[in-house]
Amino acid sequence: MRTFHSSRRPRVAIAAGIVAILALLALRAAWREAPREQASLAAPASAAITRPLPLVPSPRSGSAPATAAAVAPTARERVETALQSQDPEVRTEAYRLLRHCASVLAPGRLPPAVAPPPWMEWKSVRLAEQAWQSLAGRCASLRDLPDRDALQRQLDPVPAFASMQAQARWLAGTLGQHGGAALLWAGNALGAYVEERTDQPDGDVFETLDPEAIQIVRCRFAEECSAGSDAAHAACITLGACEGDVPQRLLATLGSRAARERVLRQADALERALARDDLSVYGLGR
Repeated sequence: MRTFHSSRRPRVAIAAGIVAILALLALRAAWREAPREQASLAAPASAAITRPLPLVPSPRSGSAPATAAAVAPTARERVETALQSQDPEVRTEAYRLLRHCASVLAPGRLPPAVAPPPWMEWKSVRLAEQAWQSLAGRCASLRDLPDRDALQRQLDPVPAFASMQAQARWLAGTLGQHGGAALLWAGNALGAYVEERTDQPDGDVFETLDPEAIQIVRCRFAEECSAGSDAAHAACITLGACEGDVPQRLLATLGSRAARERVLRQADALERALARDDLSVYGLGR
């Protein structure tokens, strides 16, 4: 028995030594791989830092930031800018803005929900109240502007005419130069001239123009007339026509189908005359 046990002790010692050596080698290998693993984990972070960032335009480069570009001027700023401008379109836009804002800013005007007109249906009263709130918010910066009526007269780009002939020359030149866009500021003058011209002894040979027809063509060429426009809100508040765009609202105020058809015929005829640059049917350009 002693001989058997004594013969196994060297083998056990050798095996234990081999196990210890292998464990030491494994520990050494793990110690060497640890920095590599940390480096590989740190690589994405360093790569993210060194990745080129998108270029941001400098404020001095001349391009305004998106947030600043998205800020629209207030009504008062538009009027003040127009007073310093000689562009008839800029001046007329401010002029018409003052006219639309008068629907809610004029002395004695009350919201439709507070003082509904007796002729306005209840559905229209609710829509008119919404239009009032929208337009009142847009026009709020004009509320403390002194003498808005005087500013409106100052911004009117149509001059005073000494005679009907002078008015005809101005209209022919303005409409010939600017086309249909000139209706934005010359439309009312055109309507007044045509009315006076057709009252003359030879006036039967000329076409007539209702104000609604001129406004419809103005919308086709120059003015913003969508359902959410200032002109649409003003029409809703003052006329009780609160559905559709401005032409639809104007046609809705006419009392008969014949009147609507007449106005549309006049609008189409004026649009064709402007496109041809031939206003002779209205006594202009002869």
